[in-house]
Amino acid sequence: MRIDGERCHFCEKAIFKSGERKNATVEHVVPRWLQSFLKIDKESVQLTLTSMETLKVVGQRSSHPLSNLVLGSVCEKCNGGWMSELENAAAPFLGPLTTGDLILDTLDDRQRLLLAR
Repeated sequence: MRIDGERCHFCEKAIFKSGERKNATVEHVVPRWLQSFLKIDKESVQLTLTSMETLKVVGQRSSHPLSNLVLGSVCEKCNGGWMSELENAAAPFLGPLTTGDLILDTLDDRQRLLLAR
């Protein structure tokens, strides 16, 4: 259960009230369309808890499906608004960039700005 007062990672709008999800959404760390495009949607990743101070492992490693790696602290307005628009605008060239079918040097200034964002 989340504590009261949790906020969106992007706009800081409160997204939890009395321990219940109010207007939170689930944002995939690797977008579902990109997982499918790269045929990695069935892959698992191994997570390790590491101390930021010592850079030593402080927790057990665990394996999770890539499709389960999500960020739950994103409000509906951010996830369904600017984040969705940005992802949709970058998708036509982001996929081919990841496979090597498109090279960075061929992107125009607008595409480079979208990719940087």
